[in-house]
Amino acid sequence: MTVFDRAEALERCRGKEGLLAKLIRIYLEDAAQQGAVLDAACAAGDVTALERAAHRLKGSALNLSLKRVAEAAARLEDEARTERTAEAAALWPALRAALEEAAAALRPFLSQP
Repeated sequence: MTVFDRAEALERCRGKEGLLAKLIRIYLEDAAQQGAVLDAACAAGDVTALERAAHRLKGSALNLSLKRVAEAAARLEDEARTERTAEAAALWPALRAALEEAAAALRPFLSQP
């Protein structure tokens, strides 16, 4: 599975490169913010914050065709939704790794004309 399906994401943007670049920038900023939320939620055992942050990440990842991030976020969200806080928190490292992988795959597209 590819980290970032650029062709699919560009199709969602109706071929508009500028729009795709803007969505990538927004995604990278939001992913960093949600990562901080997940760190804090894991430390506090806040299952509601875990679920919300994972849900938000899942949606934004799907918009950019970041399937690994979306799948990891969905797993965490599902565990949090059923109030299995420890299980949800245990999934955060895998989601973090997927977020880092996605960020590395997306950054080169920000510097393209």
